[in-house]
Amino acid sequence: MLTLGQWLRQKRSQRGLTQAQLAQRLSCEGASISRWENEKNSPSLEQFRAVCLVLEASADEALGLPVRRRPIESRNVGVGANDPARS
Repeated sequence: MLTLGQWLRQKRSQRGLTQAQLAQRLSCEGASISRWENEKNSPSLEQFRAVCLVLEASADEALGLPVRRRPIESRNVGVGANDPARS
């Protein structure tokens, strides 16, 4: 599994973006991208969301989680109509 920094570098490269170009799209400093890719620092939640949007990737993918194939609302994930805890 890739670290967040490794994933970011890989996705940025796949999109043909330099660190400076990605930083410009995120309205941050180019040094920030370098620090994230080199695991010196991590993006804030807002920055992380923006990274995913710019790189057209899911947060699940970035975090190394399985990509969901259907909305979580449609899964049986807890208390439901057939759940004894609900009675």
